[in-house]
Amino acid sequence: MWAVFGLFLSKYYGAENYGIYNVFIGYIGIISIISTLRLENVLVITKGLGRVMNFYKFLIVLSIFGSLLISFFAFLISLAGEGETMPINFWLIVLAGSLASSWVLIQNALFTKLKFFNAISVGLILSTITAIFFQCLFYFLLPDDRGFYGLILGHLIGVIISIVYYFKITNTRNLQFDYSDSKILIHENLVILKYAFPSESINTLANNLFIILAAIYFNQIEIGGFCFGY
Repeated sequence: MWAVFGLFLSKYYGAENYGIYNVFIGYIGIISIISTLRLENVLVITKGLGRVMNFYKFLIVLSIFGSLLISFFAFLISLAGEGETMPINFWLIVLAGSLASSWVLIQNALFTKLKFFNAISVGLILSTITAIFFQCLFYFLLPDDRGFYGLILGHLIGVIISIVYYFKITNTRNLQFDYSDSKILIHENLVILKYAFPSESINTLANNLFIILAAIYFNQIEIGGFCFGY
């Protein structure tokens, strides 16, 4: 669905706006992966519902601190570039998008453990349909020079809708957790930190780093050209 509508949206929004949108996608793709250290994989292999839910809450809290720290670090790096500096609003949305995306990864791991595969599918469909709807709507509401916010906010709203749906299923209200048990689980699964996290981080960086570097050293119009060529 996104492959079809995304083609039309990129045409109407233009290369410049679509380029900045891809920079946003690149940032949240990297930050959401790194912020959880890929420890959500522990949920899938852990036995005992109590331990699983405790570690799930630990991961939610970890993703908050991880997203804050890495987003701030990425913002500082962008200031050292030679291209146009993204406005602070962009970075706040990057933070929100990274946090929401990391929560989706955590929820998907939890639902995989619980075999709630239908919930994963419904969440993905809700996210895609909502994102496309709002991206189309914002095209008519926002000026051309701020069109990239339409693409970005539409995507973010779609992810948030899926998060709300997921949280209703898990009934996530209280985030209190037993840190000592979470620490034990991490020590029992250090292989994830040693192998899975580095390999998946490198793969994510390889897929997203080019467009981010382009954003640091070139202007917005040139970024759009890179995106369509990339």
